[in-house]
Amino acid sequence: DKEKIALMLQRANILMQLDSLERALDDYNNILSKEPSNSGALFFRASIYSDMNEFEKAKEDYLKLLTLEPQNNNVKLGLAMLYKNEGKYNESMILLNILIESVPDRAEFYIARSSVERIMGQTELALMDVEKAIELEPENSNHYTLQSILLERLGKKEAAKQSRFKAAKYKNR
Repeated sequence: DKEKIALMLQRANILMQLDSLERALDDYNNILSKEPSNSGALFFRASIYSDMNEFEKAKEDYLKLLTLEPQNNNVKLGLAMLYKNEGKYNESMILLNILIESVPDRAEFYIARSSVERIMGQTELALMDVEKAIELEPENSNHYTLQSILLERLGKKEAAKQSRFKAAKYKNR
């Protein structure tokens, strides 16, 4: 019954926030046994599977979600991060490029792409994406922290120091 499923979904979301992944997973599995195309349960189960390195199960859920909601960018982002975690960097980059082209004003897409570029050793590209994220969200202290790390890697000590200063300034607001 709809009400029971809604309550189970709420409980599972709370359990997930409390890092009780196994218990949350039980709830999502229970919901999906009753409502196989419950997109909320599918999305969070995919996320848990991804965190538990159960990549095939996560991919199955993300792909099912994409057939249900082909325009859902959060699903595409989840799948891109899954590919990153699997070490499939090209697949991840392709998806992230598509996301950025279709929605160029979401900072989290640039941050996600920068995380793949960092792993691939493309520090300058990663820095460019972080700078774009800063342009979109100029008061996000995490972006400046990331920028300082990348500048440090590139040997730009003074610029890195400036970024750390900005990160501290926005963190304390």
